[in-house]
Formats: sequence, structure tokens, C-alpha cells
Amino acid sequence: MRRLRQLLAADRPAPVIVLEGPAGSGKSALAARVAHDIAAHYPDGQFYLDLDHEVTEQVLAMATSALAERRVLAVLDNASSAGLIERMCPPSGRGAALVTSAAPLGLRRSVRSVYVGPLSVEQSVALLEDIVDPERLRAEPEAVRQLLELCDRLPLALHIVALRLASRPAWSIEALTVMLADERRCLDELNSAGLDMRASLAASYEALVALPDVRARHAVGALHVLTRSTSSDVDVRAAEALLGPDAERMMESLVDSRLVEGPAPGLYRVPRLVRLFVAEKTGEMVRRC
Repeated sequence: MRRLRQLLAADRPAPVIVLEGPAGSGKSALAARVAHDIAAHYPDGQFYLDLDHEVTEQVLAMATSALAERRVLAVLDNASSAGLIERMCPPSGRGAALVTSAAPLGLRRSVRSVYVGPLSVEQSVALLEDIVDPERLRAEPEAVRQLLELCDRLPLALHIVALRLASRPAWSIEALTVMLADERRCLDELNSAGLDMRASLAASYEALVALPDVRARHAVGALHVLTRSTSSDVDVRAAEALLGPDAERMMESLVDSRLVEGPAPGLYRVPRLVRLFVAEKTGEMVRRC
């Protein structure tokens, strides 16, 4: 948040800042919060567009004109097209855009890119303590630790479980961890108060499926193969054994899509919630066949 405020509140703000990160990492919430915090630096106003929905030519023209001629801040949420962002954000415009995207957009122009990933253990506990009685959390430290890992320490998933615990004061935290540990029902449990982890994962998955190139199709197939592995961590050699000689290229495509983590060169990790979601999609495909 400090970094984004610095970039957007400068006398000459960065014209385009892209927040990248996996599904559920809180990109949209972060963008909205920062935009609210620095509203005074944009006297001509702010506007929000969810690019996951169709943007009409009229809206596109209005947004482009505003960014070119006025000191405005646009929050452009769920971007998947570099071309659309290029059209909307004139390089010499007076406005600035804070863009969220599940995957790198490959913009041709100079942009600032900020990665938003899973929280640390300490940050995850702090998020829970904002909603759940801290004494209740301290009473079950091992269950809390398990809860964090079952949620991949993603803000969206943690926010959902915190809301569920807060609204069910008689529940033990261990009881909820047992429910989340059941892979058949985990994603069903991560749905509360209009927040849905499955829907967030679906957006990232469908964005990869929608890409027209052959590499993307191969990466989707690779992801389904990987989820059948018993291990979440895969090195290049193990990936080649599963996927063939093009394994590293496929894995890097999945890292770019934010569906797979790349903690070190040649090492990959399929997050638990991604694995559960893709396993569901595999089951759907099998049933259709």
C-alpha cells in the first residue's frame, strides 16, 4: 500500500500500475483501498470499471477521454487484454490507471508492475484477528496454523473462514479445519457473504482456457495432469516425466497465469486450492465423456 501510494500520489504519477497475483490474493480490494486513500490527489475524480464484463464503445470512449484530459484515477479491474488497456490509457494523458490482472498482460508500454501474493503467517493471523476474537484464536494455535495452510494463506479464503467463525461463536476452529481438510467439500465451505473462492479460481482458469495459442492449450492440459500427482511440489525432472520434453515451457506458462507458483528456477508448486478446483474440472470433463 505504501508503494502504491508513492507511485500514484507523486507530482507525475506512473500512468499505469498493474497489480498481478493469483486468484484470491486481494488485488481488487487493495486497488479500491489505495484509490480511496489517495482520492485528494485526483481532484477531477475517480472511476471503476470491471473489465471482466463487456465494456461498450461508449464507455471506452468516455474512459479514454477522461484519462487523456483530466487528473483522474481509473481502477480497471480484472483486465485480461493488453490491447484494451493500451487503448484506454494514453501515454501522455493526465490521468493514471490502477489495473488488476490475474496474469501478466504483456503491455508494450512502460508500466509499473506490483506482485500481490499470499500473505505471511503473521499477516494471515492479523487478518483473522480483525474479524475473529483474538483470544479464541490464541486458544487453538495448532488449528489456526492448519487453517492458514488449508487456505493457501490467500486473503479471500482467510476472509471467508473468518466471517464463518465470527458468525458461529460456538464452533471450534478445529471443527472448521476438519471441514476444509475434506477435499470433496473444501471449496463449498469457502463461500460466504457473497465471497466465493471457487468463482475467483474459475476466473483465472477460464482466462487461461480462453487464450487462443497452442501453448495455452498445452498448459491447461499440463495443469490437469499435475493435479493427479500426489505431490504439490514438482521440479523440472519430475515435470518432464509427467509432461514430456516441453514440460518446463508449459510450467512457466502456468506460472505466468498465476495458477502455479515458481518459488525457484526449475521448481514449481501447485497451490492446494488450485489443485482442488482443477480436479473438479477434470471430474466434469470425465462425466461429460
